[in-house]
Amino acid sequence: MNTWGLVDSNPQFLSGEVTVERVAIFIDGSNFYHALKAAFGRASVKFDELALALTNRATDRKLLRVHYYNAAYDQSTDPQGYAKQQAFLANLRRTPYVTLNLGRLERRHIDWPDIDVDKRRKIEEVLGQPLPEYTHVEKGVDTQLVVDMVRLAVANTYDVAVLVSGDGDFAPAVEFVKQLGKHVELGRVQNWPCNRLRDVCDIEIAIDEDMLRSCWV
Repeated sequence: MNTWGLVDSNPQFLSGEVTVERVAIFIDGSNFYHALKAAFGRASVKFDELALALTNRATDRKLLRVHYYNAAYDQSTDPQGYAKQQAFLANLRRTPYVTLNLGRLERRHIDWPDIDVDKRRKIEEVLGQPLPEYTHVEKGVDTQLVVDMVRLAVANTYDVAVLVSGDGDFAPAVEFVKQLGKHVELGRVQNWPCNRLRDVCDIEIAIDEDMLRSCWV
């Protein structure tokens, strides 16, 4: 058995033919951002350099495309955040071999438990700001990532999927893709909890300071 799990009787090995593995990278943008901020205190990376680092960890591999997923900010409710995100997305669109996939942010009311006026005032004093009345929830992002990973595997577009996320909800999709004969590698930011994905992915790639040294903006 060789390092890629292919038996020695494979005709490609008997003939001496070298197989180039086609790599597709799927990045859960929001999860990746928060993982980087938690681990390193910053999150601005050059995605072309990151993609090459994830691909070139093994020889005889070819990067096909990076699929990046995130939710678009609402300009009417967060104009400052919207402007910053648009600048980031514009730069991402100019990055070679990156496909940008945007979901939406849905506004939801926060149902705080019953807190009397005094307790609320004390909490707000500690926070230094009023308790928020609304939050925003990503919609459509995870679904699109799953659909693309499965659809492209069924179409035999790639041999190896590199999933950059810590969201265990992707585990069923990973299992299905593996059943199609694909390899799935987990790109995990150091110290970011993602036990369920670690259990189902074939291997784990550490996205640590060593890898990111040439990737920071």
